[in-house]
Amino acid sequence: MAVNSSFNPLNFTNSNGESIIISTQQSPANTTFASVEATSNPVNTSEAGRYYNVTITATGYTGKKTTATYTVLITSSHNKQTLYANGASSIPTYNFYGNNPLSGSTTFKDGDQVYVADQTKTYNKESYSQVSTKSKSDANSSNIWVKTSSLVKPAATEKGESHVVMVASKAYDKNGNFLGHMYDTYTNIDIVPTVVTIKGKTYYKVANKDEYVRVTNITGTQRKLRHNAYIYSSSYRRTPGTDKYYKGQTVTTYGASYRFKNGKKYYRIEGCRNNKRYIKAVNFY
Repeated sequence: MAVNSSFNPLNFTNSNGESIIISTQQSPANTTFASVEATSNPVNTSEAGRYYNVTITATGYTGKKTTATYTVLITSSHNKQTLYANGASSIPTYNFYGNNPLSGSTTFKDGDQVYVADQTKTYNKESYSQVSTKSKSDANSSNIWVKTSSLVKPAATEKGESHVVMVASKAYDKNGNFLGHMYDTYTNIDIVPTVVTIKGKTYYKVANKDEYVRVTNITGTQRKLRHNAYIYSSSYRRTPGTDKYYKGQTVTTYGASYRFKNGKKYYRIEGCRNNKRYIKAVNFY
């Protein structure tokens, strides 16, 4: 996208001047339109060189949801943009002959600045951008190309802490919208250990990603017992080798309560990674 251009995630004109309209249908055999919306749209076109991941969600008439994500890079209209080697010693260039990119004789260094043309080309799912050190107009007629990813400013590295996901956790964007994927139970995750509140709910940011997970699924929630409580592994079976907790004790619970087959609600509690441990929800304040 061109810098300072307007952006509608479902209907926009890209920097090639191509009109992009996103629509969905119920299935390959059913061409009836399905509803579609952008469930994550962090795009800000005011700063060239930034990129954003946009997530769209289609909902069928049965309620089934399908998500897809695409990346938006903001390009400058007139000013030079910085090239980033992303840890490499140099930035290679390419010459296009037809639709085929061949290695060019020119190379750039990390931090070099170039004018970037409006046009991009895609080869083997890799995007390429025309560049020039002379002018924007020269870039538009140049046959010097770099991978578009070389124009993307690397995100600052965040120092995270490793934690275990205690309850399968959805990934959310900064606005609390589901991104379409999960972090599985008992897998490790690196989080920024500062609690973030989004729409009244508490989250941790995933280190070095624009993703958030619920605090209760990672470090849990401290709850105080109003009654003595036994530890269960199922509706009617107590967890072997465990004692009971007593009124007034504080217990760490994870996630929301579960409804067991007996119709009663239980919380997963501390120590559950080694064996199943649940306490009846009614025993907590």
